[in-house]
Amino acid sequence: MSLRYQYLLALVLLLFVAVGITFALTTPIFEASDELWHYPVVWKIAQGKGLPVLDPNEPGPWRQEAGQPPLYYYIMALATSWIDTSDMHSVRWLNPHVDNGVVTMDGNVNMAIHPPRHKFLSYSGTELAMRLIRILSVFFGAGTVYLTYRIAQVLMPGHSSLAVGAAAILAFTPMYAFISGSINNDNLAMLIASAIMLIVSSARKFEEENAKLRFTIRRDLYRLTGHISTLHILLGVLLGLGALTKLSLLTLFPIVGLSITYSKILDWWNHPNRNHFKVCFLHALLLLSQLVVTFGTAIAISGWWFQRNLRLYGSLTGINVFVEVLGKRSHPAPLAQLWSERLGFMQSYWGLFGAVNVPLPQWVYTTLNTLSILSIVGLIMFLVRKLKEGGWKTDQWLPLVFNATFVCIVIASLIQWATDTWSSQGRLAFTAIQSITVLFTLGIYSVIPSGSYNLRPLIIASLAVFMFAISAITPHLIIAPTYTVRELHNLEGLPTFTSQKISWRSTDLFTKAGNAQMRLLGYTLPSSYVLPGESVELTLYWTAITKMTDNWSVFIHLTDQNDIVVAQRDTYPGIGLLPTSLMKPGMTIADRYIIPIPNTVSAPTELSLTVGLYNFETGERLHQREGDNNIHIDKLKLDAHPGRFPNSLSVNFQNRIELIGYDTDTQVIAPGQNVNLTLYWLCQKNMRRDYTVFAQIRGEGNQVWGQHDSWPEAGSYPTTSCKPGDIVKDVHPIDLASNTPPGIYNLQIGLYDDTGTRLQRINSEGRWIENYVSLNRIKVTMEQ
Repeated sequence: MSLRYQYLLALVLLLFVAVGITFALTTPIFEASDELWHYPVVWKIAQGKGLPVLDPNEPGPWRQEAGQPPLYYYIMALATSWIDTSDMHSVRWLNPHVDNGVVTMDGNVNMAIHPPRHKFLSYSGTELAMRLIRILSVFFGAGTVYLTYRIAQVLMPGHSSLAVGAAAILAFTPMYAFISGSINNDNLAMLIASAIMLIVSSARKFEEENAKLRFTIRRDLYRLTGHISTLHILLGVLLGLGALTKLSLLTLFPIVGLSITYSKILDWWNHPNRNHFKVCFLHALLLLSQLVVTFGTAIAISGWWFQRNLRLYGSLTGINVFVEVLGKRSHPAPLAQLWSERLGFMQSYWGLFGAVNVPLPQWVYTTLNTLSILSIVGLIMFLVRKLKEGGWKTDQWLPLVFNATFVCIVIASLIQWATDTWSSQGRLAFTAIQSITVLFTLGIYSVIPSGSYNLRPLIIASLAVFMFAISAITPHLIIAPTYTVRELHNLEGLPTFTSQKISWRSTDLFTKAGNAQMRLLGYTLPSSYVLPGESVELTLYWTAITKMTDNWSVFIHLTDQNDIVVAQRDTYPGIGLLPTSLMKPGMTIADRYIIPIPNTVSAPTELSLTVGLYNFETGERLHQREGDNNIHIDKLKLDAHPGRFPNSLSVNFQNRIELIGYDTDTQVIAPGQNVNLTLYWLCQKNMRRDYTVFAQIRGEGNQVWGQHDSWPEAGSYPTTSCKPGDIVKDVHPIDLASNTPPGIYNLQIGLYDDTGTRLQRINSEGRWIENYVSLNRIKVTMEQ
């Protein structure tokens, strides 16, 4: 490699460390992917209390991460054991209302609460330990970047610009830089996986340069066996350390086994006396010894961990209990559903920060996804061109095949994992990110016509600069503002803070003891008209009257004429960032809320918009001086969508049948009475199965208090009779149990076949979601 490319690689590494540390210092603690549960594992070990144990009944602060292999946590516990982290439980202050894993329009994405720091970088205790672990993790990430460069060199020798470009593209993939600057065992897993893939990719070249396969005398066999065993011991050590870092690295075992086996078969095939029994026997013996040495070393290093799992959980990996703590899908996802989740998968690969709920701008995803498609096209062009040319030898194909195979195995295992759990996240494929990035770069490199050969380095460099720019600005323009409270420093600034007209209220809210706590200064409500499926925008202006010891949560309710809440939003003030105990007297904030209206809500009707404050732990509400425990803001008109049927809507059940409207004869009933539900179906295609419609009234804990199941039209219209375009009116009388307690209940409908398998909904974006739909809510009252 020329001195110029050495300097470029050094620059990439320095810039990566700078960007990674910026992420590490800018992202509030506990706000990186699963960090809320990763760090407590480190903390417990550092406290000298040993490893945590998976317990579905008492998950503890580490939850499912207690089942992760412990090497990364041991290393970080050792690095921070000198720090007093006795404040961990108080610093780990959870946001009870967080929209975890949900991208919202208004915020409330913070997993934890972060009291303001008075001095820059004034870290101590748990925060100091966590920031230090993050920075150490960045250097793990830098090691992966360097090894990615080396892997690219092996795949495409003589193309230094491609190798440096691959290192840069990996370094500045926004999600990779973010994860590298967080507490996550992926950082060590990626480093170990990269080291193993470099050895696997280089193994043939290494053997050819350092050993001549001659079996004429025992001395040669002894020399060769001794030499090769050193390499295989190293592979075994890395496999063992990988197994102690993350279970996904077990996917490297077949890659290593395949590499060793193929290499030895190739040696045997190239031997001039391959048909001699002695040569066959010695090659087989050497192959067996290499496999035993490699996997025996790995088992010797990691075996104790799997024995522990077997003793505690009844399985070698402990996955059975891990899934119990993590949670499963309500039913296994078919491939069509996983495919429908591909956009979210790619978002979390390129960059979806915080609790997988802080996105990049959509144009960034569109650009990078388009480049991914071009890269796949380029890889196909590269393969076709090389096959036509016939210039590559088997040894030149092997590194490419091994890296592609590793990527395929990781993706296949992730598909299997996502089938049962909500894990359609691209970042979970980061175990193979070094191979993915090298192949991605090779594809972009190859899609450029050979006649424009001189443009290839320039285009790769331009892509790297683009990704660097995105990664460099993300901590400052996306992450930091997301976790910053919008405070108004003087009341005179209120009229210019928004272009909307402010409705002044100046309403005080009191405790039961009569102590004034918060004052609603005013609000802005841009519209008093809304349709089902739209959102209501509301900005509230609050000021703290006194220093508060309790943490009061904001509630915003939209209730219909039956006093049924049809939409609501609950957060701490500051859209989740500012518990009231952190507010100083006189502190004024402006909180902009977006309240989605369900597209299935019954309309037309009039909605009452009320707000207030309550204690999340006790349920106590603050009240006005006159006694009301909420503040009435305004009335909103909820109109129905135009259409032939009541509550016109579109609910797609697996592209087979569509709910296009519904109606109920009442929303308020007493125990023992019934609700007549009328559904309007549109047949989308001919169906081979007869589906039963279920209509259920469900309460807390998903308990069913009323139900009616039948084929459409009271059983007279089997869905096998459906013809595309047919409209079916379907009435379901639902009897409510006589012992149903008063309260608000959900009305849910769906379809299932004779095996009990339900049809799933497909939303407007083509994503498969729940296998039921909730319609309007039912109020049960004791009044007849």
